[in-house]
Amino acid sequence: MKRTDFEFCLKWSILLWFVSLSVAGFSLQRNVTLAVNNSRVEDVLNLISAQTAYRFSYASTCIDKNRRVSFSVKNKPYADVLPLVLGKKVRYKVSGEYIILLPSVSEAKKDIAQKPGIPPLLHNNEISETSERSIDNETVNSCDTFFLKKIAVPDTGISIDECHRDIISKNEEKMRTRIATLIVATTLSAATISAQTTDSAMLPNKFAQVTFIYPIGTDGIGSDQNAYNLSLNMIGGFTGEVNGFEVGSVFNINNYGISGVQAAGVFNLSGLKKRQDTNEGTQIAGVFNVVNGNMPVQIAGCYNSVLSDNILQISGVANIAKTSKVQVSGVANAAKRSKAQIAGVINVAKTAKVQIAGAANIVKESPVQIGTVNIANSSATQIGVVNISRRNKFQLGVVNVRDTADGVSFGVLNFVMHGGVKEIEFATSDYIQGGVSLRLGTRQLYSILTFGSNFSENYYSTGFGLGTKAMLSKCFDIDFEAVHHNLYGSFLEMSGYSGLVQFRPVLDFSCVKHLSLFAGPAFNLSLANEAGEKINPPYLIYKVVDKPTFQSDFWIGFTAGLRYKF
Repeated sequence: MKRTDFEFCLKWSILLWFVSLSVAGFSLQRNVTLAVNNSRVEDVLNLISAQTAYRFSYASTCIDKNRRVSFSVKNKPYADVLPLVLGKKVRYKVSGEYIILLPSVSEAKKDIAQKPGIPPLLHNNEISETSERSIDNETVNSCDTFFLKKIAVPDTGISIDECHRDIISKNEEKMRTRIATLIVATTLSAATISAQTTDSAMLPNKFAQVTFIYPIGTDGIGSDQNAYNLSLNMIGGFTGEVNGFEVGSVFNINNYGISGVQAAGVFNLSGLKKRQDTNEGTQIAGVFNVVNGNMPVQIAGCYNSVLSDNILQISGVANIAKTSKVQVSGVANAAKRSKAQIAGVINVAKTAKVQIAGAANIVKESPVQIGTVNIANSSATQIGVVNISRRNKFQLGVVNVRDTADGVSFGVLNFVMHGGVKEIEFATSDYIQGGVSLRLGTRQLYSILTFGSNFSENYYSTGFGLGTKAMLSKCFDIDFEAVHHNLYGSFLEMSGYSGLVQFRPVLDFSCVKHLSLFAGPAFNLSLANEAGEKINPPYLIYKVVDKPTFQSDFWIGFTAGLRYKF
């Protein structure tokens, strides 16, 4: 790194330090408005505390709390008001949210001179200028009346303990928090500045580097300008490139690329400075991996992201890639192009050869989609509960929706937006005298949902079937349909099994836009077990099965009716 870059980083670090200190000192400008007359010092201090939010800390022998004071101030800084309250024998020190009351320096010198065990240098008041400054700048503990940090008087070995340990502990904890914040801010700012000032990925190669947390390491702030074969980061590191192995307990950051293995407890970030499409390796992270470029293999507990090509992504939550051969995630996969996407919840792609999801697949073009809900602009095969496609060759599901009628939909409800078969049928036959049916699908294959009744035997029926149409002329079609009916003695109640299977080749005549007439033979096969309803055909051609436990009869009947096309 150039010297100017280092100076720039240093300036930023110093600036961040002063910003952190300014947060603590921001409240020093708080003002006080008071008018007291012959009031106790302790009461006045409480009033100042209420207006400034500072808390006063002092020993009971440090000040005379019952001393009376009188004065009036309006919107004055508290620093101008405290001398009116404390007098000349007491001074103060601000520490965080506390104002510590202390005897003045002259009082402190007198008190030290009176203490036993103090060297003659102090007893004779021969305190050097250096020692006097030490006493003034540090805080001395006399008769347990001072808030103090440990001090050492030169050449005496004197060490005096602290008397407000609880307050000091709190202040030290705040200071540790500020220092940690400063280290993180400095690391990020230095990393960003370094990334902005490095001009080339042609980096000098070094065998190894060890970092506690960037930039505290063997190569310091310059580690982002080097390529390493081995990179060990106790907490987290920032390097130029890694061509081998890199591990960090929390994070790894690279300016350019990674070839080899990169493992982190929380995250890996590669390509911060420049997109790198020549990476060859594997990233493993407890939370997420992000690469500006390509990365053959990524494995993460939560999230993987590649802005270029990828071979394999495995994550607990989500994978994102420009192109990927295989994506496997617990929740979601997203790619511009992918060969295979497997997700517990959803897959999204512009093009994908195979999509398998527990909930939904969404793609512009895909040969195969398997999921609860499949949505595609163009898809060869969709298998799911709900399939939606503009153009499709084959759909298998409960509900199928397609825009055009140029494919096959196999399901209970098959909707075709433009063209196809959408009909309501009112029909009669030799055994089911009255029935209503719904036909949905394409001419190649449509589904039939039917409900009917045998009035003479008081039977009800519900059925499902499939059909196909063949055009004979402009007005005539021949329909081949197979339908299975369940028969009930009372409405929708079955004591056993009774069924009727029909095969119906019927002629459909349609010269009106929305209406058609149809008629044709019906080949009937009845099926009933011992507990089922007994079926009495109009006449019998062949007794297929005649056992006490099962009966099956065959006969040929007819069907005819009216269809409304919508």
